[in-house]
Amino acid sequence: MKKLMFTGAILAAVGVSVFSCTKETVKPAAENVQENNAEHVVTKMNGGDLRVFSMSPDGKDAKCDGSNGNCLPDVVIRPSRLQKIVTDLTDNGLSGNDDIVREIIRGHFDELRTVISENLLTDYLNNKLTLSMKENSSTKSVFLIFSSKGEIVNVQPFIFE
Repeated sequence: MKKLMFTGAILAAVGVSVFSCTKETVKPAAENVQENNAEHVVTKMNGGDLRVFSMSPDGKDAKCDGSNGNCLPDVVIRPSRLQKIVTDLTDNGLSGNDDIVREIIRGHFDELRTVISENLLTDYLNNKLTLSMKENSSTKSVFLIFSSKGEIVNVQPFIFE
């Protein structure tokens, strides 16, 4: 009798674990989220899905679209002190002035980390990542491209109002 009860208990435990381990797909909420403050607006894509960074065939225009990519949510920069810092950063980055870009990031690290991941900034300053920039003049966008060993890690798009 004890053997029968023991076998029944084992079968019940196995049954519970099998049925409780079925995979359930959880979808993120499909909504646009905006964080408003005096400095900037962060617009997150539907469901938090990262878009794919791409360049036009002529290499003149960059964009982020689609899904399952490495392009972070847009950061819309309003006229402010932060806009001047980001504009200086992107103007020098687009001109290839890497030393000045590093100086700007070091000098304004606290302000920049409000719109760019602190880990990306730190890894760039510690030479773990490279940083290049591309623009799309028709959308007034600049894309900060953080890479490691030639592979894009993340792209931070900025849209200037």
